[in-house]
Amino acid sequence: MGGGEQPYSLKQIDSNILGIYKETNPQDSLQSNPTHRTTQIRNRTYLDSILSPQSPLFQSIDLLTDTLFATNTCPYLPKLYGIYKSIDEIDFSQLPQSFVLKTNHDCGGVVIVPDKDVFLADSKILTQSTQKLTEHLKINYYTMYREWHYKDIEPRIFAEELLGEDLHDFRFHCFGGVPQFIQVANTTHTRNTLFDTQWNVLDITYLNPPSEIPPAKPESLRDMCAIAKCLSTPFKYVRVDLYCIQNRIFAGELTFTPNGGAARFEPYRYDRIFGEMWQ
Repeated sequence: MGGGEQPYSLKQIDSNILGIYKETNPQDSLQSNPTHRTTQIRNRTYLDSILSPQSPLFQSIDLLTDTLFATNTCPYLPKLYGIYKSIDEIDFSQLPQSFVLKTNHDCGGVVIVPDKDVFLADSKILTQSTQKLTEHLKINYYTMYREWHYKDIEPRIFAEELLGEDLHDFRFHCFGGVPQFIQVANTTHTRNTLFDTQWNVLDITYLNPPSEIPPAKPESLRDMCAIAKCLSTPFKYVRVDLYCIQNRIFAGELTFTPNGGAARFEPYRYDRIFGEMWQ
């Protein structure tokens, strides 16, 4: 920068990048002052990768690198049995009778093993599971969707405690460290019911229709809200996924760009309402 030039402010840089992006991608809807949640999520995937690569969001979202996770010292995490770079590294003789195999860097790379003996004896299931995990290890969400926080995660498989097979997934959408609404997915992930933090059903459709019979209020809701608040404090927005089993709370994952910002709320006005919470 020459002596007569003035340094750019972050806002100016933001504006310039948006201008260039709009010129080269006129079909896209990135905005300088987004008010809708879906637009803000899409802006994050493109702009944060350039403007804030050292922000807390992008330091690491790989739980396997976290000391609490690796040493099993966090009371809200399932037991960790092993970490592997490939399916060939897994020594099944060292695993308990039931467990879950997951990939650490994407969505859907999950194999549930309720009975190890049955799993290993069924060559078809074993082959399908091996192929599934091997294919998931090749996925990079940064390359596919430009979700920056996945860019440098080393793909691995980890084995952890099987909490159950038919669990409700409690997804706390948090803005500025405050849980604002809770998305509850049914066991098949074909229904999504939205609640406020007092467990009042919200008349909103998101991703899938709500359940005809709303899930019962968990007895540990207050504690779950407190945990979600604690985990989300460093971030302007994050979705904190929790499970509750016999009043025991387990953390699933943190999601920073749900559905890449492509999923919308119905009625659409809630996209703006939630977007205004993102400050």
